[in-house]
Amino acid sequence: MPLAPRDRPPALEAPGPAPLLKSVLDRSVAALLLACLAPWLLLVALVIWGTDDGPVIDRRPTVGRWGRRIHVLRFRTEPPPGLGTSPVREIVRRTCLDELLQLVNVLRGDLALVGPRPLTPDEADRRATDVRLLLLRPGVVDLRHLPGAGWNEAAAAERYVREWSPLLDLRILGRALHASRG
Repeated sequence: MPLAPRDRPPALEAPGPAPLLKSVLDRSVAALLLACLAPWLLLVALVIWGTDDGPVIDRRPTVGRWGRRIHVLRFRTEPPPGLGTSPVREIVRRTCLDELLQLVNVLRGDLALVGPRPLTPDEADRRATDVRLLLLRPGVVDLRHLPGAGWNEAAAAERYVREWSPLLDLRILGRALHASRG
């Protein structure tokens, strides 16, 4: 007789094959996407570099798994001090191209493709009791796209840890892609 979903041991919590499988799948997909998107990433970097002053890449401090401090990479879309916004920055931000560099963080193991929203150091200090949020690697795509989840981050993380499967990650990524088009 199969276990009821509540009786199942948490998929990502205990040591075993699930956390390793998730890490291998995340890094493999990130490597494949980076290889396929490399020309586009280079083009975006060149356009930002050619039209703006300042650095091309922004390193935002966040809190990763187990409260470890990490820097999430993004193309810089914030205007340099004293300058207004540019059409290039707006296009990069609106199309989410600025976030594609986060695939490098996935490849390094700092982020997952799907996981809780990355917390700033201040948020992590205020929410230190939400242990489930620190159990997982933050995701490029956050858990608000978890099918059937209300937007309670801690509850979504609890459910995600309990029900994780590669198929669930695909469903969340598909929902996020669909939401970004609409």
